[in-house]
Amino acid sequence: MTFKEGILNFLFRTYLFFHFKFRFTYDDNFDPKRTDPYLLLGNHVSLLDGMYTTLPFKHSPVPVINMMPYQKPFRRFFLMKVLGAIAKKKGQSDVTTVRQIIDAIEKDHRSIMLFPEEDASFFGEGSAIPFSTAKLLKKIQSDIVICKTNGGYLSFPRWADKPVTGGLFDVHYETLVTAKELETIGVDELYQKISKALAFNDFNWNRSAKQKYSRRHRAE
Repeated sequence: MTFKEGILNFLFRTYLFFHFKFRFTYDDNFDPKRTDPYLLLGNHVSLLDGMYTTLPFKHSPVPVINMMPYQKPFRRFFLMKVLGAIAKKKGQSDVTTVRQIIDAIEKDHRSIMLFPEEDASFFGEGSAIPFSTAKLLKKIQSDIVICKTNGGYLSFPRWADKPVTGGLFDVHYETLVTAKELETIGVDELYQKISKALAFNDFNWNRSAKQKYSRRHRAE
């Protein structure tokens, strides 16, 4: 972890751990301290996803973020100069973005983090993933790691003005497909695997998890 990444990790951790609870778990086939490049895909449960997803990692992946926030000068400076993010047009795959992703992996040996749904959930459940995502991942051929979060929407809904203090983010990491397996898997099958792995519904999850998410004036 570089000095800059360490500072960001500390700031994100301080803010997030003050407001929420986090439970990070890992499959046997994923090591959060790994240093080789991979593709990290997350389900988009809240506007905070880019902050907590990389907290357990030794090296932070390069985030791919839609171009909307780049329109404001301060956000553009923070995203490009501080985070080193790659800009992407929402709902489109352009050659420049794909080239930057490939260069980050092959030349800089950096991992990539993206949220294929592109929009944080409005209703507490997943939305459709563009088929172009599977085509991109097939082209890159690096390990695909899934970050599956439950409880994030209930902790900080898209429509809320304030977070639910003490809300639980249940975050689990697993290697879905290895680079070797990508050589033989078809694009259609890959798309189905990704869609299934990232699908979520916070309300259904909490019927068994039974976590408490209390807030006043929920209807507002």
